[in-house]
Amino acid sequence: MTSPPLSVADLALRGSDQLDHYRERERPPATPLEWLGIAVGYLPELSAGARTADEVHWHSRTQSVRLREPLLDALADALAVATATIEEARQRLLERHPGAAGSDDAAEPYAELLEGAHRSAPRRAEMMIGGYASFLGGAVETAGCLAEAELAIARAPRWDRVDHERLVEVRAAQLHTALSNALGGLLAYARLVAEDSGRLQG
Repeated sequence: MTSPPLSVADLALRGSDQLDHYRERERPPATPLEWLGIAVGYLPELSAGARTADEVHWHSRTQSVRLREPLLDALADALAVATATIEEARQRLLERHPGAAGSDDAAEPYAELLEGAHRSAPRRAEMMIGGYASFLGGAVETAGCLAEAELAIARAPRWDRVDHERLVEVRAAQLHTALSNALGGLLAYARLVAEDSGRLQG
């Protein structure tokens, strides 16, 4: 019986424990922007792990394929931590703006699209991490704009809040899209890494 494909929830759960020290702070991260700042801090480690895994070739005559197993495990762990961090940002967003998600979650469809596009690529780090970094950067910028719009509402007189409220709705929806795309990219990469690991063990 075939196992169901890895999900965002599965991946976030795997990395969640690594974030406990942030949650246990006297003042834990409470906004999407704070969690995105943490995600940016993990990006160099994730990029380095991805490039290192790429450097050990499947059919190399001088490098044992057994070298790939710990590298792929480390990359899977790094992808899980990144996913857990982005998912924290998304949950904080939805707590503050429940309507930001709309009717659909784009993470899974986007992951399926990327899987098909990159499955046959012998090296994936540059494209996969580059795409994730782009969405992460966009999410950080949008989260900043959302925070500014929320502050404008707090400062505006009651009769002058309608335009600010509309801007907050737009920014929140944009942020959710960026976060979902980032999660989709991480999920696709993690699924491809899991396939590689499965071939090693097969």
